[in-house]
Amino acid sequence: MIAQPTQKNSTPTGASTPEAALVAAAKAGSEAAVRELIRRMNPRLFRIARGIVASDAEAEDVVQESYLKAFTQLDKFRGEAHFSTWLTRIAVNTARM
Repeated sequence: MIAQPTQKNSTPTGASTPEAALVAAAKAGSEAAVRELIRRMNPRLFRIARGIVASDAEAEDVVQESYLKAFTQLDKFRGEAHFSTWLTRIAVNTARM
């Protein structure tokens, strides 16, 4: 039997919450949900941005700008893809600019 990797998907209260529920809560104005989404996505976005831009400082700027773009336009996220996919695409486009 192959062991399945475990995922730690905890919210600030410690309960397990899938990404879609966090996005719904963020759309409803939950700052805790926004913080949790950022916490989950930071390593991935930084790694992707750093692969495109020339320095860590630029990558940090890309990540911050990507969050600003995403969370100010969160009402336009239709949920046809995972939030992480949508946010990653924003980061890639931002880094390329």
